[in-house]
Amino acid sequence: MRNTLIITLVLFSLDLYSQMENRKDWPEAAQTDFELLRQQDIDTFLIYYENYGSWNLLPDSCNNVPYVVFLWVKKGKYFAKQSYCDSLSKNVILNISSEPISFFLNHYNDFKQRETYFKKTRNITLPPADDFYEYLVYMTSSNCVNLNVSKFQRTHKDWNQMVWIKSTINTIDIIRKEINKSVRVF
Repeated sequence: MRNTLIITLVLFSLDLYSQMENRKDWPEAAQTDFELLRQQDIDTFLIYYENYGSWNLLPDSCNNVPYVVFLWVKKGKYFAKQSYCDSLSKNVILNISSEPISFFLNHYNDFKQRETYFKKTRNITLPPADDFYEYLVYMTSSNCVNLNVSKFQRTHKDWNQMVWIKSTINTIDIIRKEINKSVRVF
C-alpha cells in the first residue's frame, strides 16, 4: 500500500509539471530565468516573445529572440520579468497590473476558435516565411496554449478580422504597454 501511494504521488507530481517546460527556441538566459521562476511555486505563466527570423544581427545564442517577457501572479500580486538574450541587459522583476493576464483569460474562448477555423478552412493567404513573429504562451500545470501572430497578420484584412488574431494582438499590445509603464521591484 505504501509503495502504491509513493508511486501515485510521484506520477501526480510529474503530471503537475508536464505543461510547464522550457522552450528550446528561447535564448539560454531566458531558459535559466524560467527555471528559476518555476522553482518558486509559480503555477501559471503568460509569456510573450518576438522572433526576428533568420535575417537579423542578434548573436547566435539569442536564437533570433531578443528577449522573453514572463508574467505571473503570486500571492495576489502581478509580476513581470524581461529576460534579455545578452548578458549586458539587466533582467528586472516589475510590479504590473492584472490587465494583461485578465485580458488573456477573459478572451480565452477566442483563442480556441483558432483550432476550429483551421480544421474548416484551407484557402487562406499565408504570411511570408521570413516574417517577424510575436508569440504568446499560456502555461499552467495542466494546460498550455501557444499563439503567434506575424507582422503580416497584424495588417492583412483577412487575418485581422479573425477573433483570435484580434485578441492575440490586443493581449500583446497590453503586455507591451504594461512593461513600459511598470515599477521595478528588485
